[in-house]
Amino acid sequence: MSEKVKHRIGFFGTAILVYVAAYIDIAELTLDFAGTAAGGVGVVVGLLVDFAKIIVLPGLLILMKAPFWKGKKAKKKIATMITTFLVGAIPWIGAVLPETLIGTIATIIFTRKEDNEKMGGKGILNDRNITRAKRIREKIRKN
Repeated sequence: MSEKVKHRIGFFGTAILVYVAAYIDIAELTLDFAGTAAGGVGVVVGLLVDFAKIIVLPGLLILMKAPFWKGKKAKKKIATMITTFLVGAIPWIGAVLPETLIGTIATIIFTRKEDNEKMGGKGILNDRNITRAKRIREKIRKN
């Protein structure tokens, strides 16, 4: 029997990360709009939200034992996080775009791919192929 891949970021972890990322994007958008109406105060607070996401999202990833700076896809995950922060630092573009949500989803995807590769690529699709290969091998041996 083949082992099932154990993902470091499961369904519940994915839901938490996506929720936090969406909340950060909505808070940033709201603060930028309110800050513009209040003479720029909220824009500064929106930049503080950017610094908060530098602490909160990596902290959650560390708690899930899936830090973005470790693993085979570390370069891609680090590039994603840096790009997310840089886009978020641009006042209006960062407020309008859901960059935190997109960056978080990309990091989750890279981490799950890493977990699949760690198990030798034994995902659901590959298990079927292994079973098929065993049937074919038995047919060849009989002949």
